Amino acid sequence: MSHPYRLPARGAAGAPHFDPAHPHSLLDFFEDLEYMLEEAAVDDEQKRKEHAIRYAPGEHKLLWRSFPSHKEGRSYEDFKKEVIKEYLGDDGKRLYSLGDLKVLVAEAARAGFRSSSEFKAYSRNFRIVADYLVTHEVLRDDERDRLFLKGIPAAFASRVLDRLRIKHPDVLAPRQPYSVAQVSEAAEFVLDSQDEDAPVAQASGRVADVVSTRPKTEQSEIANALAAMAQAVSLLQQRAPPSTGSTAGARQPPPHLDLVSTAPRSNSCHYCGDEGHIIRRCPQVEADINAGLIKRNDGGQVVLTSGSYVPSTITGPNLRSRVQEYYRHHP
Repeated sequence: MSHPYRLPARGAAGAPHFDPAHPHSLLDFFEDLEYMLEEAAVDDEQKRKEHAIRYAPGEHKLLWRSFPSHKEGRSYEDFKKEVIKEYLGDDGKRLYSLGDLKVLVAEAARAGFRSSSEFKAYSRNFRIVADYLVTHEVLRDDERDRLFLKGIPAAFASRVLDRLRIKHPDVLAPRQPYSVAQVSEAAEFVLDSQDEDAPVAQASGRVADVVSTRPKTEQSEIANALAAMAQAVSLLQQRAPPSTGSTAGARQPPPHLDLVSTAPRSNSCHYCGDEGHIIRRCPQVEADINAGLIKRNDGGQVVLTSGSYVPSTITGPNLRSRVQEYYRHHP
């Protein structure tokens, strides 16, 4: 004995669903609802309307009940048409707009296509919207065909047009546009025949260019190398002793090597002034590093924790005393 079909509860798996944020889902809502009503053998016109309202989003139930077609004596089809008109216009004419199609085209031209599968996705989405607009006389066939080609980045489009001129020499382009089917066939041919390692045709700014990531990487490496060389040259120039002539414009050595007249003797540590060791083995350096006062840079030189040298304006008998004086001024 077969059991009668029972309509699912609202929100249950398989229940009709309508999202007002996506008005086109209303058509799927009624299609699913009517299938279930047929399975459940619900023929009463008023009950069919009540079931539609039961599955409607909570905040829209009152609106649907306020429609004149919801009253007794009006058919379910009248009610359905009134609901669709509210969200999609007469006969669903507001399902898509020309603006929707132009946004889709602009996004495709900006992103480009990495493979024929990506292009096919663009073609499907375009045809869904464009064919709807043509059916409702919002868009002409030739306007649709011209818009479709605009969704292809310029550099890639030139290769597609080369293919089209060969395959369809009788088309008087650009006065006569190539059809969506012709452009799709040519674009897929070009994408399928290109080298797998070839760069992607993308839109960059006002026109599309074929952009390879490899030259960018090499250029950035060269730029980094040149910057490092310039920094090294600058450091060597700073270390060079001043000329014996006029000191105007002469470069000064780094502040941590600025040996004033009170500097310790050459056989003593430049950092603490004690004899018997050099700055690289100075225990005071390690102690001040642990205290967070200084550090060694990549060249092994003693610098402030910020990476800067102690300013030459701060003087002292040795580098450690200058570090301490610096922190007295900059606690």
